[in-house]
Amino acid sequence: MVKSRKGNRCFPISAELVEHLRAYLRTWRPNPKGLLFATRTGTPWDHSLVRKRKFQPLLKKLGIRCGFHTFRHGNATLLDQVGAPMAVRQDRLGHTGAQTTMGYTHAVKADGCRVANELGKILYAAARNEQEEGLALHPPTLTIQ
Repeated sequence: MVKSRKGNRCFPISAELVEHLRAYLRTWRPNPKGLLFATRTGTPWDHSLVRKRKFQPLLKKLGIRCGFHTFRHGNATLLDQVGAPMAVRQDRLGHTGAQTTMGYTHAVKADGCRVANELGKILYAAARNEQEEGLALHPPTLTIQ
């Protein structure tokens, strides 16, 4: 059951994910409902099963403390880092408003450093151009005696 009409969505996936899913399908056992992820009895995984029996033990083993929702924030942040258009971000996250999507996006230190470097180049070039233009208007003179 999804929360809104944007809950069910279809979007492109990467070649890497396709390959990962193909590898998974080599070990997949068919079930009556044809579910990709199902219990031993062929029923869908429910939120409790995933969270308590699969997800939390894996996170504990990896030493990570977070919940499912953290991955939505991570996804939004990665989409921002790759410069995905806002409409693409909204479609992938299932949001109707850009403001909601922006609320899921977090600043990344590497992006801050990249922006600082780009601003430095722009400002340095602008200052240099102003200096060169000033020289063109008032070229230095040489007096020979």
